[in-house]
Amino acid sequence: MKVLHVCSELYPLLKTGGLADVMGALPFAQKEIGIDARILLPAYPAIAAGIPNTSVVAEWDNFAGHIVLRYGEYHGVGVYLIDAPHLYAREGNPYHDGYYNDYGDNYKRFALLGWVGAELSTGLDYWWRADVVHAHDWHAGLTAAYLFNKGRPAKSVFTIHNFWNKAQEQTQLQSQQKFQQDLVAAVQAQDEKKVKEAIETFNQSVKDTITSLDALDVKAESIKSIKEQTKNVLSLASGLLVDQANMSFTNPTQTPEQQKAYAEKAEVLRNAMAELQKQSVELEQKFNPAPVAAPAQDAK
Repeated sequence: MKVLHVCSELYPLLKTGGLADVMGALPFAQKEIGIDARILLPAYPAIAAGIPNTSVVAEWDNFAGHIVLRYGEYHGVGVYLIDAPHLYAREGNPYHDGYYNDYGDNYKRFALLGWVGAELSTGLDYWWRADVVHAHDWHAGLTAAYLFNKGRPAKSVFTIHNFWNKAQEQTQLQSQQKFQQDLVAAVQAQDEKKVKEAIETFNQSVKDTITSLDALDVKAESIKSIKEQTKNVLSLASGLLVDQANMSFTNPTQTPEQQKAYAEKAEVLRNAMAELQKQSVELEQKFNPAPVAAPAQDAK
């Protein structure tokens, strides 16, 4: 079976999140069990530097300009690189500039990625055609659409990585920012009712986030543990933030007992966050173990 992975990151050459970790493990594991797995990537500078020895597979002009498709290998796995400097030769983050603004031509950059992924199932590489095309995350989202338009010459799989993390992190960040803005306005106006409304709204946003976590059907025990610990950290952090807001409005001068109680809650939160970080590191090491150092040889 020939499987093509269409993606935009590959650990350890280029990583912004968990997608790179998956791509640094899955194709290589498939190769070990006899699957002819290959990877398609944009030729970002970091990727091209890590795979320097390539040959030209095809060259053409299309909606994205002049394109060269190259082929090389990375630790024994075949890798196709889309060589289009006008689209991909940008240092740093592959998706946005130094000011965190999305590149204005992202639609074209990643439409091309999906287009090439589909074409590799129809003969773009004369010597190899994909039986299954696995598109990873939004960057490769158009791959399946291109395959459908071509009459489905290959089976397709589409995986969204870190779906909860990306969406909920943004939602929770916006909720915290709104809470802080509403709270400042209410305190300045000395409006206790608005303070309570801001707290209630924020508490509801945290509950909604926890509900979305509960809706995730997770089977692996290690990931279940991280999910539960994430919920714990969210609850503790929101509780501490609300306590701080209440004290700032109703009792700016705290008694030693109140200060001690607040410090104890903060310590519980710090420990919970440390445990969450520990579990996350252990999970990453499970899928991306550090290479074992070769034993030292005795001098003769």
